[in-house]
Amino acid sequence: MKKKLTLSIDENVIKNAKSILALENKTLSEIVENDLKLLSLKYEIEKCMKENNIEFISINDDYIRKNREKMKKTNSMDIIKEMRNDYDERLSRY
Repeated sequence: MKKKLTLSIDENVIKNAKSILALENKTLSEIVENDLKLLSLKYEIEKCMKENNIEFISINDDYIRKNREKMKKTNSMDIIKEMRNDYDERLSRY
């Protein structure tokens, strides 16, 4: 069941968003609803990971900016090896 929601958002933000969404044949309501679903899903995933002692790192623009130099020096094969070792270690616990 759908329910009406009142939000206070800058008028220009709404205008720009509606223009872009019209090109994509989407509504502002669809976008807000999807974002709220994603927020709930993110919370559930983080909660589950915390309960299972799995580290959660959210990689966003700020994270990339702060770690760009470190990321450039990282060898992708080293990352893959590290992930495989971590995976093997977790499997060995069971």
